[in-house]
Amino acid sequence: MGQSDPCSPVDWLSSERLQFAIHGAHPTGSVPHQKIAVIDDALALCGGIDFTGDRWDTREHKHRSCFRRVLGRSYGPRHEIAAAVDGAATRAVGELARDRWRTATGQSLAPIDPAHVVWPRGLEPILHDIDVVIDDRLLRVGSSNLNDRSMGFDRECDLAIEADANTPEHEGVCRKITSARDELVSEHLGVSVGEFERVMLRQGGFLKAIEALHGQAKTLRPFTRRTVAGEESPLAENDLMDPDHVPRSLTRSVQRWIQGLME
Repeated sequence: MGQSDPCSPVDWLSSERLQFAIHGAHPTGSVPHQKIAVIDDALALCGGIDFTGDRWDTREHKHRSCFRRVLGRSYGPRHEIAAAVDGAATRAVGELARDRWRTATGQSLAPIDPAHVVWPRGLEPILHDIDVVIDDRLLRVGSSNLNDRSMGFDRECDLAIEADANTPEHEGVCRKITSARDELVSEHLGVSVGEFERVMLRQGGFLKAIEALHGQAKTLRPFTRRTVAGEESPLAENDLMDPDHVPRSLTRSVQRWIQGLME
């Protein structure tokens, strides 16, 4: 008997326009963590949101919502990461997607010259969450986590928008980056963007505004060692579960992990 393809049942149940493949060409223990979708090389989605059924939510993130239901069951609040791009950025993500498909199936797909516009007119992309914002100069949205394995072991895909504050042509981009930052922080503080901007102006700084709006309900807290104390376990922060590179010897990594448990 030949080896069965786990994607065959999904292909059979899905539309003939959809084909599924498993990309298994990666080191043992590593995962292809990229979360991308490319539509006709005209529009690309990239971020940290999994393409599954229980990720939708609104910016209110209510504790209970009758709309957060999948297959008859409810799920809790979600705060996900997503970005939509077109143009050269889409072509770059499309090249990555074709490379992944070629590795998984052996089939080479040719780029598509977009003959139509898939981006609705008048619609601007909404970033529902952001990985990193540095001043008004850098905005990064992607799948990578702030851990070792995302930096050198798993396959990740991030989008970055960078602006030079000293270049007049970049002023509009700087404003967009700042706007995205303020929208996200206001959402977490449970206030409007206008209120946050007024407090920031009155307090004389970004961090001072956050401290002034600190509350007991929806709020932001300082990130300290105690914040992640509950995440500490024998499975965290070691070169077996969280390596920063492809281990030279899996056996040796397991041995060091066992030794750490015994200490």
